[in-house]
Amino acid sequence: MTALNKDFLAGAMFAALGFVAIKLSFGYKIGTAGHMGPGYVPLLLGSGMAIFGAIIGARGVVAAILQAKESTADFNPWNPRPLLSVLMGIVLYGLLIKPAGLIVASFALLACGGQAIKGQRLAETLVLASVLIAIVTLVFVCGIGVRIDLLPSLPVLLWS
Repeated sequence: MTALNKDFLAGAMFAALGFVAIKLSFGYKIGTAGHMGPGYVPLLLGSGMAIFGAIIGARGVVAAILQAKESTADFNPWNPRPLLSVLMGIVLYGLLIKPAGLIVASFALLACGGQAIKGQRLAETLVLASVLIAIVTLVFVCGIGVRIDLLPSLPVLLWS
């Protein structure tokens, strides 16, 4: 696929999802920044996604215009590894979140996601996973107070 196809189609997808979120947010009360309604965050995120999609799509168009010739030697066949790794991580997370807890499910998600890149080092993946899980735990469990088991035998009530 050319740069136009990859970036333009990805940008179009993000922009379309953003516009759907914007459209759906108008079905709820928007409110103001000081008194947010249920439609405020979807409107904000949808707008950001639409802008992000427009930027990605524009980059794809510009890259295709600047690329005068395209050789067939640069053609890479489609690699399903990243898609399958990320999909497997999401499925494992969904299956493990209730019985195994947030920490184990998140490690499974990030370990599978780390396999999307060929040659990814296990130590790097473990360090990144540890940092991300610590941040998620601090923000959602300790900060916001989401009630979820951290480990199978360590309920969130210990943090309350």
